[in-house]
Amino acid sequence: MSENKNSSFKFKDLTVYKKAFGLSMEIFEATKKFPSDEKYGLTSQIRRASRSVCSSIGEGYRKRRYEAHFISKTLMLIWKIVKQVFGSISLLNVDILIR
Repeated sequence: MSENKNSSFKFKDLTVYKKAFGLSMEIFEATKKFPSDEKYGLTSQIRRASRSVCSSIGEGYRKRRYEAHFISKTLMLIWKIVKQVFGSISLLNVDILIR
């Protein structure tokens, strides 16, 4: 976390946070195309998981002494999203997130 060089630096200035937030917004838009019967199931789960990554980055930034735990927790959340997204693509037979 070498990006923290001055005291006014905020977690929202981290490159990883900006990328995670952007991906979260893309996931939100992409899941709008999911079938309505998945609204409270898969759609909700993927959206919550993507927001959790941003939350974990903010939490981890405040607890920088435990960097290894923060990285481990965040990577697990990212892996969860990846599994859900690719599982939903095959389950729903959609091609919305592949570019």
